[in-house]
Amino acid sequence: MNSVLVKLAVAVSFLVSAFLCGWLTLGVLVVPHFVGPCGIHARPFDAEVWNAPDWRDSEDISTDFHSIRQRMVDDLLETKLVPGVTREQLLEWAGEPDRTRERNDTAISVWHYDLGSERGLGVDSEWLEVTFDASGQVRRAELCRD
Repeated sequence: MNSVLVKLAVAVSFLVSAFLCGWLTLGVLVVPHFVGPCGIHARPFDAEVWNAPDWRDSEDISTDFHSIRQRMVDDLLETKLVPGVTREQLLEWAGEPDRTRERNDTAISVWHYDLGSERGLGVDSEWLEVTFDASGQVRRAELCRD
């Protein structure tokens, strides 16, 4: 009777271990690849690379399908795009925006810089949105997805 219980305990502990290892593997290796920016190959902002005409072709398997702009945007946000930066400074760094929006009632303008497929699942687009106040200074800069 004792040996049967020992064998049953070993079998149950093996199944529980296999089950937990499977969930751990899924949670650590698979899920972050599809739902978050984990593993992005970040690099310092470089205006020349950001403005390269072929930046859209920079998404490939070696970078987990993150564009060169996505790999630099966090550094741009942290080191350059702070409140008070002017339109002219941003033009110097990031070039002409891909889209603009003006709010005539408030003299506020919004610039969009395309970044490529969104981080994570990559189903939608991701862009940098920069809002300027009436004096032409950055009021807010943030990442957006549709």
